Amino acid sequence: MSEENIPIAVKKDTKFPNFKNISNFNLLNKYKSEFKSIDLKYPIPFIICVVIIALYGKYRCDNITNHKDILEFSLFKGSERFHLDGWTITHFSFFLLIGYLYPNTLFISMTIGVIWELMETFVGVMKPKMILGYGFCELPGNKYKVWWYGKWSDPIVNFFGFLLGKRIHKMVKK
Repeated sequence: MSEENIPIAVKKDTKFPNFKNISNFNLLNKYKSEFKSIDLKYPIPFIICVVIIALYGKYRCDNITNHKDILEFSLFKGSERFHLDGWTITHFSFFLLIGYLYPNTLFISMTIGVIWELMETFVGVMKPKMILGYGFCELPGNKYKVWWYGKWSDPIVNFFGFLLGKRIHKMVKK
């Protein structure tokens, strides 16, 4: 068989991608390497965020009869179909900040974001009395107003916010 009849992908000087690094990817090692880039200040934005959300929840419960959540609005026509609202902006902004401050913590930060969504889902479904008045409100007639509910769109938005923050970090810190 002459060389011109050989398909391009198998010619002698064709370079194939090196998949060794992909096959050797180890999530545990990735987490370990990310932990090395975390300092004691890393949890502070997360703690502040949770405190602000709890205080806002308390405010909502205390004023449930005359307060509408200012973050429950559609971002664009049909955005409710994708569960995108004002809370989406807060998720994106928060993870943009985390990506900027801690650009080497993608897996850890995304894991925290997913755990948060699972916790929100738990609160929305189980309504634990421990956070009554912060994550949901009890209304007359044994009814509840719940606004902690996990959304499948939030981890995706978190991811893109983090990536943009990481990109801005690279541009600024050159």
